[in-house]
Amino acid sequence: MEIREMQMTDIEKRMSEINEMLKDENCDVDTLTAEVDELEARSNEIKANVEKREALVSKVAEGKIGVVVEERKLEEDKKVEERTYTINDAEYRVAWLKNLNGEELNETEKRVLVTGITGNTEGTATDVSGKSLLVPTKTLNEIWSLIEEKHPFLADCRKLFSNAVVEIPVHSEGGAAEIVAEGAAPAEEANTFVKVTLAGKSFAKYVDITYRMQKMSIDALEDYLAREIADGVGNKMAADAMATVKAGIDASNKVVKASPEYKDLATLLGSLKRVSTVNIYANRKTVYGSIVGLVDNNKRPVFQLDPTANAVGYVLGASVKVEDSLADGEILAIDPDRYVENIVQNVMVETDKNIKNHTTTYSGFAIAEGALVDPFSGALISAS
Repeated sequence: MEIREMQMTDIEKRMSEINEMLKDENCDVDTLTAEVDELEARSNEIKANVEKREALVSKVAEGKIGVVVEERKLEEDKKVEERTYTINDAEYRVAWLKNLNGEELNETEKRVLVTGITGNTEGTATDVSGKSLLVPTKTLNEIWSLIEEKHPFLADCRKLFSNAVVEIPVHSEGGAAEIVAEGAAPAEEANTFVKVTLAGKSFAKYVDITYRMQKMSIDALEDYLAREIADGVGNKMAADAMATVKAGIDASNKVVKASPEYKDLATLLGSLKRVSTVNIYANRKTVYGSIVGLVDNNKRPVFQLDPTANAVGYVLGASVKVEDSLADGEILAIDPDRYVENIVQNVMVETDKNIKNHTTTYSGFAIAEGALVDPFSGALISAS
């Protein structure tokens, strides 16, 4: 019989057996010690249960059981009231989605939702209608995951979630280090920089849902909104980033070639300066219509598939990735870490009802702006 199934009589019998076994000088003392400890623990457990049962019988006899239940309920309510919620918690996500969907909230859900306004619950049930609430972490991560999956450049570039206007230095001219004699000073620094202010551009996506469609589950609503907002806001943000990159590249690093060849791509990569990891970006038509079929001077394919699926493949050591915000025929080679995207306002979601059309408008909104910090860290081939 296992110890956890024993009753007091079983324990006493086994203790007597162990006492006899200990008379043998060759017995396994360590094993018997461990067993005795377990038997004592089981004995204490049985005694505790007996005491609880006797106390409960006494309370029932005195008519106090209802008071005990009520006291326990009050204690549990107090624990809920005292708990501090964050936008990372599942309770906040559920309350946020129910509020977004126009569902009735209970007092606890109202109090939890205050987190989205003040950053803490403050222990009160506050009216949150008409106020901008922080998007739950899980939902926000899902939106960014969808954006970055569709636009790898936004996944690869350096993002600053600053929530503020920032200034960054953009490399203008560069000076090289030099060898100097002992005790001599080097020539005056030749590096020059231009400060660029990233105050942010507004990106918005509106989705209208009928009252009938609002009957969907909150999980379905979250998935639907995440995809719609990721498509709308993400597409515009990526297109703006590509336009900024192309405008920031030095003119000497731009080539017009309708049908680029292997040597053109090699020249493109060779024109980059002050870079580390370099990727090649092009839209789907250009990747599969031009880059994948490239051959060298001996007619051997230069494109290699990527078995890890982090990129379509490689050309001359550079990862090739599909970025649909580039135009047909455009091939961008760049170190993505040399482009900085400042997120002034992370993605937020607001709602408004139209009682005439019986629809609810969901608005996804973000403020962001980027800059290429070095005009020679990118190079571009375009068809025209």
